[in-house]
Amino acid sequence: MRTKLSSDGEGCLYVLVGLVLAPFTLGLSLLFVFGGLSEIFGSGPPTASPSLPEHAGVRRKRPVHPPTIQALVDSLKGT
Repeated sequence: MRTKLSSDGEGCLYVLVGLVLAPFTLGLSLLFVFGGLSEIFGSGPPTASPSLPEHAGVRRKRPVHPPTIQALVDSLKGT
């Protein structure tokens, strides 16, 4: 929740800087305004917990290499 509020605060700051720069440099100020608005509205609603993929926590088997590649791997490991 705090990261969302921090992001919103930064977005508001960017919008204010863009509005201050508007009379002097319209192109640069538009970048600040659009960037600030994307910080405020771009993240969407917070979720309680991210969904984990089905294979999370499952250990994969070590690959079986051809003999030439296995010899190279062994020589690099030092065994």
